[in-house]
Amino acid sequence: MNGLFNESTYFNGVPETVEDILKHYDELGGPNSYPHYAAGWAVAGDTPFTWTKQIAGAYGGTRNPLVVHWPNGIKAKGELRSQWHHVIDIAPTILEAAGLPEPKVVNSTPQTPIEGVSMVYSFADAKAQDRHKTQYFRDLRQPRRLSRRLAGPHRP
Repeated sequence: MNGLFNESTYFNGVPETVEDILKHYDELGGPNSYPHYAAGWAVAGDTPFTWTKQIAGAYGGTRNPLVVHWPNGIKAKGELRSQWHHVIDIAPTILEAAGLPEPKVVNSTPQTPIEGVSMVYSFADAKAQDRHKTQYFRDLRQPRRLSRRLAGPHRP
């Protein structure tokens, strides 16, 4: 709960006290440490989401902004978008923006279909309806329908 100088001490059952950590104060964050900050800071930095990075479907520590800069393709300046997208949507966005087809074969290797949704539709319309309707989160073992949230109980 107090943070760690080296996260591996936790996994090996070696307790670290604040005094132990402070002995390495000048090394924290350097190549000889693998620090882990205190649980309270993890929860505070994760607010309003839950479970920090343990449960991806709860968005803790995993919901990140994306900045798109394309002066010749986006007329809006300084606007925000709230459509829900996932990292799998980046490749379809680049392909559409470049006017390129989805590759079916690369170096004689057949490609599986791209599952993402292009974000280009949102570039001209900040209020455009989401096109990415469902996202499967392995940790929840269920899809998240983007119009509402499906979630099971927390682990005991």
